[in-house]
Amino acid sequence: MKAVTKTGMLRIARIIKSNGIEGEVQAELFIPSDEIQKEEPVYIIFDGLPVPFFIENLSPKGNRKAYLRLTDVENLEDADELEGKEIYILDDGGRDETGLFSIEGWTVYDTEGNEIGEITGSLDIPENPCIIVEHNGKEIYIPFHEDLIAGYDEETGKISMDIPEGLL
Repeated sequence: MKAVTKTGMLRIARIIKSNGIEGEVQAELFIPSDEIQKEEPVYIIFDGLPVPFFIENLSPKGNRKAYLRLTDVENLEDADELEGKEIYILDDGGRDETGLFSIEGWTVYDTEGNEIGEITGSLDIPENPCIIVEHNGKEIYIPFHEDLIAGYDEETGKISMDIPEGLL
């Protein structure tokens, strides 16, 4: 199964700047604010990979701008890191059965180059999405977080991860 990249995503906003010191950002909207579903995750691309966030609060400012409060963006420094980033949602064609991007069939390696196993699915755990990897005949769950992704190759379907101690 081919991985879904930006072609399976719909750009809905671009973060203009931080707003205040508590992590709120100002965004330019590309769709009407009332069409943004706060129950569904939005994605911001970091190092070529989509990272999910949830919109905790959305306050429209005119027709094309809004103030957003995103999960895990808790201070001015976090908000400043997002400046200029675009916000996406998944097109219907870009979802797997859990609503996450499909990288099923990709092979996971640790940072030493050792093969861990094949991705067989994903779990959409709020604020902690995980990939399911077949490892030595068992299913293991690995948090799918930008801090753990060391690199990937979309052409070969390989992803290198810094796997937390004790998961294997």
